[in-house]
Amino acid sequence: MSWTLIPMKNEDLQRHGIPVKVHTLYSWRKKRKNMEIFTKVGRRVFIVKEKWEELVEKGFGKVR
Repeated sequence: MSWTLIPMKNEDLQRHGIPVKVHTLYSWRKKRKNMEIFTKVGRRVFIVKEKWEELVEKGFGKVR
């Protein structure tokens, strides 16, 4: 299975339809909240798009 990795930059998040700011995501990661959506490659942190979509479906109903 291949994942779509989204860099944690506001421009990239917006481009992929993630309406959350980078600051909020870093706060979640620090608090170990929703850790399944994050992955690290080297020193960089990415959002796994497929895991994000699962989180949205689970928490907010069906994705449009």
